[in-house]
Amino acid sequence: MGKKEKKKNKDSKEVEELRQALDKSKQEAELYLNQLRRLKADYENYRKRMEKVSSGNYEEGKKTIAKDLLVVLDNFERALSEEKLDKEGINLVNKEFFNILRKKGVERMEALNSRFDPNLHHAVNYVERDNETEEKVVEVLQPGYLWKNAVLRPAMVVVSKPKEEE
Repeated sequence: MGKKEKKKNKDSKEVEELRQALDKSKQEAELYLNQLRRLKADYENYRKRMEKVSSGNYEEGKKTIAKDLLVVLDNFERALSEEKLDKEGINLVNKEFFNILRKKGVERMEALNSRFDPNLHHAVNYVERDNETEEKVVEVLQPGYLWKNAVLRPAMVVVSKPKEEE
């Protein structure tokens, strides 16, 4: 056997080894690609399931609130059907309504006589006062509400401010 033949055999062995390595790499790549496809499908199924659960929880929450408010509506209708408007009955219904809101995390802000805070209050008017040193809420036109310590609706207020020197 000559040098050329030995070199040719050696080259063909290297080529064969490279082909085998390439085939093995292709098989591994295909395996990983299939695993990735399965994981992607599993993730999509999981995401859809979670959306369905979340949507169901949201709808159930709305249903619970609506059911709680029906009691208030029934009581208002009873009070309004009376020939003589019963102020005490209306006050009880109002209290019941606020109790339902409180259970859901809603609280009314106490704004009157507090220091004006633009994050909590919406000033619709200002009045000057001689003895004021800071801006203060002197009248609440519409109460503000917090939901779990976050502003749900700012209070609409009239604010006093120190009288300007002339």
